[in-house]
This record gives sequence, C-alpha cells and structure tokens, in this order.
Amino acid sequence: TTENMAVISLESGEQVDGFGIPHKDIEIHLEVYRACPEILSILIFSAEKIDLYCISGRSIPVYSATHAKEFRTEIPCTRELTDSEYENDYLASTGRAVVEAIGTDRVESKGAVLIRYEGALVWNKTPVTCLESARALASVADIATNTLNKCPEGLDPMPQKLADRYFREAEQE
Repeated sequence: TTENMAVISLESGEQVDGFGIPHKDIEIHLEVYRACPEILSILIFSAEKIDLYCISGRSIPVYSATHAKEFRTEIPCTRELTDSEYENDYLASTGRAVVEAIGTDRVESKGAVLIRYEGALVWNKTPVTCLESARALASVADIATNTLNKCPEGLDPMPQKLADRYFREAEQE
C-alpha cells in the first residue's frame, strides 16, 4: 500500500519519506530515472514467456497490433554485463545497461526493456498504467512466442510505418 512505500531522493538515493524499506532493485530505478526524466513510473517484473526472451538475450519484434499499440517498436534486451559489472555495483550497472537499451534521445511516454537473465522493466505515466503495460508486455511475449512456434522458418516483423500508425491511434484513444 502507499502507506508502506519509501520515498527516495533521486539525487542522493537516500530515503526521505515513508515507512517502507526500499526494494533491493532501487539502484536500477534510480539510474533510469536520472538518465530519462521523461520516465515517471517504473515496474520491474517477470513472466514465463518474457523470461524466455531475457534468458536468450533476444528482443521481441513487433509482430502484432497489440504490441504496436502499446510499445510501438521492438522490446530491446539489455546486453550482458561484464564480469566487472557483475562484481562491482551490479544493480547500478544493470540500470545503466537498461538506459543503453532504451536510449535517451527519444524516450516514449511508455515502453519496456528486457533485462538479460532477469525479467522486464516497463515504464508509464503512473503505477497503475505501469501495471497495465506489464500485462500488455506479458501478452505480447505470449503472442510473439506462439507466432514463432507456428513459423519456425522465421517471420518478418510488422513494417514500422504500420506499427507507428497503430501506436499513434492508440495514444489518441
């Protein structure tokens, strides 16, 4: 509940309000928030089909209107961390890898990235819309996995112009 939430300073990373204990992944959140001020709310989670992509280090291409409406472009997967990053400041390094995968030149108001071996990070305008994006990403991963299972010879992703159109239309709804 909100009464149990910890409020963390972006500058210092210190708890400034609230009664909860900050989640262990707070360093990932802080790296993303600091690098991408357009991002207002983050949720890190895991789901079976999403994990398949994370483990394999593969991005999820845009195959469906469901995907295009929610995320517009493929869902990238972060690079594998270096040995040094695993050993030193692992969570902040993971956050920096997320920022690399997102890119900071044009951050959408909502989106997602897969964290190699871990799970997914979604962002949106509020915690509630983050949860909706998480549900949508789980559905997108299911659709992509099932599509690839039906087309073992491979499949081209949706043309980006069509994906852009679906995304713009969904934003206007």
